[in-house]
Amino acid sequence: MRRSEKKRTVVLHVVETLDEIHYRRLSGLLSLSRGGGLFRFVVCVLQPAEGLKKFARSSGAEVIGLDRPRSGAIGWTYIPGCIRDIARICRTRRVDVVHDHCPGGYALGVAGGLAAKTSRIVASASSPVVPARGLGRFFLGGIRGVSKGRLLKRAHAVVVPSEEDALGVRKAYGLSETTVCVIPNGVDIGHYTPRSPENAGRAEALKAALGIDESSRIILAVDDFLEREGWDDIVEAMLGAVARIDAVKLLAVGDGPELRAIRQRARNLGLWDHVLFLGSRKDRADVLAAADLFVAPSRRGRSIQAIREAMSSGKPIVATDIEKHAGLLTHDENAVLVSPGDPAALGRVVADMLQSPEKRAVLGANARRCAERSFDARAVARGHEALWLGRETPPPSGGQSRRSEAGMGGMAPACEQT
Repeated sequence: MRRSEKKRTVVLHVVETLDEIHYRRLSGLLSLSRGGGLFRFVVCVLQPAEGLKKFARSSGAEVIGLDRPRSGAIGWTYIPGCIRDIARICRTRRVDVVHDHCPGGYALGVAGGLAAKTSRIVASASSPVVPARGLGRFFLGGIRGVSKGRLLKRAHAVVVPSEEDALGVRKAYGLSETTVCVIPNGVDIGHYTPRSPENAGRAEALKAALGIDESSRIILAVDDFLEREGWDDIVEAMLGAVARIDAVKLLAVGDGPELRAIRQRARNLGLWDHVLFLGSRKDRADVLAAADLFVAPSRRGRSIQAIREAMSSGKPIVATDIEKHAGLLTHDENAVLVSPGDPAALGRVVADMLQSPEKRAVLGANARRCAERSFDARAVARGHEALWLGRETPPPSGGQSRRSEAGMGGMAPACEQT
């Protein structure tokens, strides 16, 4: 190994699969981190995945695909095989830090790092979603929860995206306050620059491709089509918006098991010409650039990252007044909040916003400033770097989870307006 490489910290990132979300989030983190000077990155993908070579080019990391198909819920051969391979990679690549990016999995990266006696282990986690009943609750809430909790307790730091997730993982896995570190998921602010000529050109091209008239007002909603995500509310709310503004379109971005039912709901309400179902989109910046208003109608708050992207684009936002939105959105400052499950009220607010360009401009500008201050991906990358190097501050008073030294430098813990 060259002398220059010995000075760099070798970080192994472990992901179960390389789907669109992992691809975008991890490639952004690695490209914005100062890999050339401080770190050498290795990425281990456990399950079969396409695009490994493309990811290697975009991230500048060495990418290793284990290509281990997972069979069954427990994975009697999958789990020990992955742990053994991760430990081998740690030894052969002389890994200094293992970062497990499998928040919903088995913490196999943690287990592999422990087996190889790696000097530092970091894990990303989120509040576990446990089925309400049946064998799924017994397995996910019992066997896996206990085993994962034991592994996470041996990690040097557990990264969560919000204080709510910090409370959830501490309760679910019995973690101490000093172990859990809050670093919000970041957004590449530059990619979502509002009102740039390039974005405007792509927005016009998208409207033309979708057959949307230039005079139409565009509402955008982005989320998975799952129960209680508010898709039925926003579709029904379109009745009120259309009654006041005829030239209005809802762009529905996402996929999931409830998509067919929501499509049928739009058809039954006579809104088929006003709702365009676009499926999953990789050109989210272009779609956002074309929108006049972003709506987050969820009753559970699963679309946090989409809200961050909308804020980065300087878009005015109408969202449900729920706990998960509270850390990002402030009523009449950077968004308008409405009660969840009230499509009539949602429709009135949406129509009011579309007819108030001045208010849209103020809320959008405030949202953009909040994004720049609170979750610029570069500051998020600095936060992870601090954890990889072991530079954490003690937990703040009041029983909150700690925040990494660099991660909060230039980043507000929430989007309070100043």
